[in-house]
Amino acid sequence: MTENRQSAGKNDFLIYLAGFIDADGCIGLHKQPSTGGKINYVPLVSISSTCKKTVEYLDKKYDENEYGHHITFRKVTNPNWTDRYVIEIRGMLRCNKILQDIVEYMVTKKEEAKDVLEFIRLRQSHSKRIPYSKEEMECIERVKLAKKNR
Repeated sequence: MTENRQSAGKNDFLIYLAGFIDADGCIGLHKQPSTGGKINYVPLVSISSTCKKTVEYLDKKYDENEYGHHITFRKVTNPNWTDRYVIEIRGMLRCNKILQDIVEYMVTKKEEAKDVLEFIRLRQSHSKRIPYSKEEMECIERVKLAKKNR
């Protein structure tokens, strides 16, 4: 395969992935309690699917693109729902990598992706031990608001 075809193949996957996350994914800042009652916000990109074949494909492609991830299988108790797989990417570096790769192809959740990327950029510009800045808190609020208004 030529380099151009490999590049086109990666682009095709990134476009597919952006569409998948736009439709069935989640981009956000997960509120995580820490010691001393402190709250940390952890970037998250996840996809939920009932199709094992799709999850196996994503697992392979995530490995190829070096997106650190984990997969869980969630059994449901509601008889009207179907058991599902959840493939997640968490953390500043991991989410930064995947979001940088797909943000230009996103539509529905593009602003959330941009706000999470901005949060990551701001947070990485200083010690993580200091409290969240006004700008970081504004990113968090914009992500929350986007979810409510969609």
